[in-house]
Amino acid sequence: ELLTTLARRCDVARVCMVEHPAWAVLPTLVGLMSCSVPTNIKARLMLYLAALAKSADNVHTIWQHIEAQQLLGGQGGKPGITEELEEIETRAEEFPLTRAFIQVLDTLTDVEIPGNLGAGVRQPGLLPYMNYLVDSVFLKFCTRTYKIPAERWEVASSAP
Repeated sequence: ELLTTLARRCDVARVCMVEHPAWAVLPTLVGLMSCSVPTNIKARLMLYLAALAKSADNVHTIWQHIEAQQLLGGQGGKPGITEELEEIETRAEEFPLTRAFIQVLDTLTDVEIPGNLGAGVRQPGLLPYMNYLVDSVFLKFCTRTYKIPAERWEVASSAP
């Protein structure tokens, strides 16, 4: 949480964290999303990623890492955020990773989206992310069960 707070508050620190080659912050953060890490830890890592995305200089690099890691999942049967929502968060009736990922997308879309986003792997553009938000999150939020009922409205109100 210390690094997230620093990244939220200091533009110079955000850029340094992303650009310093020896630190490998983005490959580590995004890489951990595909590991067997508890969902609440992944959510905190995602909030750190959202804080890093507050610097426009970092946005395109973050998109590249998200795409390279296929964070949404689905490409070649690779699990990702979508499967985490459907299988783990839904079963636990808690959705911290989903809310954090929505925050990442919201922050990333504050600047121009790269025109070649996803090119070479899939049809370029933001459509897979929009489909995730609409089909997996917002169309289903009312039918899901929530351990804490107020979280239903946190998910609903987090629309970018």
